[in-house]
Amino acid sequence: MSFNDWLTEGLLREHPLRAGELEALLSAVDRDLADAAVPGLSADAQFGLAYEAALGLATMLLRSRALRAGGEGHHLATIQAISEIMGAGERKRADYFDHCRRKRHVSVYERAGQISRAESEELLLEARVFRTIVLGHLREEHPTIAP
Repeated sequence: MSFNDWLTEGLLREHPLRAGELEALLSAVDRDLADAAVPGLSADAQFGLAYEAALGLATMLLRSRALRAGGEGHHLATIQAISEIMGAGERKRADYFDHCRRKRHVSVYERAGQISRAESEELLLEARVFRTIVLGHLREEHPTIAP
């Protein structure tokens, strides 16, 4: 689906960006990344926090375009928008985060304990890398609003 399809379906809607909104989102991302690195967390908890950080970064991309995801499937739309906004070169990353979205869903809503320590550490690393990529993209494409 494209942005136009998502807008028609109501998964995305236009919503003006508020002053300080990207900074607030980045602060939440940084908190989630820091919390995910706290020793002694379960793999599920670490994975969930790292996922929330990645989702927050994808949300920043949407918000930079004055778009917001909503309703059922908003996580999916937010994650799929990564490659729509940043280009096909980020498709593999978007697919990885979508895999993590599904894995997190199972962990939260169906069966806890299905996430390995290696998976949670990998997602934390990927979220940290994605932070650098998103901030670089925002500074290049939207220098007046980039945090």
